[in-house]
Amino acid sequence: MTKEKKEYLVEGEPTEPKAVSVRSDTSPALADTYLNIKGLEDVPVRMMPLPIVKVVHPTTTGAIDRDGVAVPTGHFFNTSTGQSFEELKFHIIRSKPAKRTFKDKKTGESTVKEGFVVLGAMEDTLEIFAMFVTGTSFWMFRQLLGQIKGSKVAAVWEPTIRAYTEMREGDYGRYIRTNFAIIPGEPIGEAKFDDLSQIFLEYGPSINDAPVEVEEAEENEAGPLSFN
Repeated sequence: MTKEKKEYLVEGEPTEPKAVSVRSDTSPALADTYLNIKGLEDVPVRMMPLPIVKVVHPTTTGAIDRDGVAVPTGHFFNTSTGQSFEELKFHIIRSKPAKRTFKDKKTGESTVKEGFVVLGAMEDTLEIFAMFVTGTSFWMFRQLLGQIKGSKVAAVWEPTIRAYTEMREGDYGRYIRTNFAIIPGEPIGEAKFDDLSQIFLEYGPSINDAPVEVEEAEENEAGPLSFN
């Protein structure tokens, strides 16, 4: 990677992805992309299931990794691959506000919480995943967005993000909060910028409006997402 600092600017219209086709009836950056496979040309990529990453809370059940071991509390768990991580290093591909209804098993009451659905790509492998951020983590993510805005980047995927958890004490006992921080260092190279841009074009529409099966385990039960 060159040590020369570069600014990446988005100029003109996005180029058409190599593996998918783009329809021009909506904004090019958010238009549905379709599988470039004979016989599946009318299937949008957004209908493909997204791997889900969630934080393992004390009340989480069923978080067993691919080796058959229970995932430790506070770790990030990929429910599709069975991988767990003490921290996440990733690039945000796209994010948008979302709401979710939670039902408390003890009281039976339902509450609607604001949050963000995040489409991300792992820093090293560029594997994509979806994550829902709510509760106290919601405020930490908002602070991150403010930092990204202040950095004056052209695309949200330019900085590398570190997500890590900490145990906190609140009015209702101990809980886990997810913190987010920009990892300082050299800007990503042009090749990686192009790869992440391609992922945005292909998978960005995945969180347009269809429900994404993500879970925030801070509560006992969660309903489907609704998007603003």
